[in-house]
Amino acid sequence: MDDLRAIAGTRKLKLLIVGGGRMGQRHLIGALGLVQEISLVEPVSEAREACRKLADNRVVVYDSLAAIVDGVRFDLIILSATAADRFAQFEWACSRTRKILVEKPLEQSRARCRDIFALADVPGLEVWINHYRRSLRGYDTLRAAGGPYMITVSSGAMGLGCNGIHWIDFALHLTGQSTGKLLFGEIDPEEIRSGRGTQFRDYGGRGLFAFPDGSRLVLSSMAASSAPTTLSIITPNSHWLIDQTTDRAFVHERPEAVTHPTYLYGKDYATTERSELEYFDLSAFTRVFIDSLQQGREPPQPRLLEVAGAYDMLFDLLECSSQHKFDFT
Repeated sequence: MDDLRAIAGTRKLKLLIVGGGRMGQRHLIGALGLVQEISLVEPVSEAREACRKLADNRVVVYDSLAAIVDGVRFDLIILSATAADRFAQFEWACSRTRKILVEKPLEQSRARCRDIFALADVPGLEVWINHYRRSLRGYDTLRAAGGPYMITVSSGAMGLGCNGIHWIDFALHLTGQSTGKLLFGEIDPEEIRSGRGTQFRDYGGRGLFAFPDGSRLVLSSMAASSAPTTLSIITPNSHWLIDQTTDRAFVHERPEAVTHPTYLYGKDYATTERSELEYFDLSAFTRVFIDSLQQGREPPQPRLLEVAGAYDMLFDLLECSSQHKFDFT
């Protein structure tokens, strides 16, 4: 926290955003008005121009990290380019700042993720990762009530790399565990194409994970389906059913006074309908992050080493394909 307080009380922050695509532009929008000096690295000319327009030309834009003069340092670096070569970007960032915010997924292999965790685990370096599901406040009461939980995520081709990691980390957060174990996994033979280019792809499949508290996560992404995502969470006294697309939820809960045996499942449960459990403004999340640094507070984004267990679990599942490198974005 000492490093956070070092920039508290001032709105002047020297920020570098690496990657000006969809996520980089969201970070840029969040930073505008809070940060006086913003630089951005983006190799694609169309994306560079889009960022200039968003910032009304109040941003210094480079086409590569190599174009930044040696020795120039930043108060904060946000790494929002694709996961390809993230290790090299992270290594460069470590030499130019003491504060880094990293986008997910972290890297494209277990070995590279572990290399980043090792680089981050040094005194004085503060690293956060943009796993937003830990900040969805609508699930706080469910988490406080305790488990064990039976969590089922079912989706079409959302991709285990780009989106499955969010659900694994969400399960760790909800259960209060730091890691889990893969009990069963399979990867679909059909790959998921990426709109970001033919060099990228993601992966469908399904896995069953066990947690030390007795909770379970069933995660399914069907590569051959374009269907949206639904979420089911069962506890000893409740069942939450969430449609992510419409952001509507049906919550079935047993009143405290009801003590029926479990074979009378569902008897006398009360049902309510809720909304906005899944809504999240990612640009505002960046704004809160930067404001927290400026005010000397810990940001809501988790520290990088807090989510290490989620990445080991992800690669436990992906490596059921007998591959060890995965070309997701």
